[in-house]
Amino acid sequence: PWLERAQECDELNEAVCQEMMKAHAALERYDAVERTYRGMAARLKGMRAQPSAATNRVFRKIMDALGG
Repeated sequence: PWLERAQECDELNEAVCQEMMKAHAALERYDAVERTYRGMAARLKGMRAQPSAATNRVFRKIMDALGG
């Protein structure tokens, strides 16, 4: 739950997003991985920004491991 609290405090913190995706993947909650990534991307888009290369790498690595 500490990652969720950290995200509530700073919704644009990509390091928290990356750790959340890793935690969800470790629990095989791949739908939550995608939801976490898409949520971050949407929040950033609202600020005319996009996920960093590091966030994209974490997401892609997890999805590639699934064959997606």
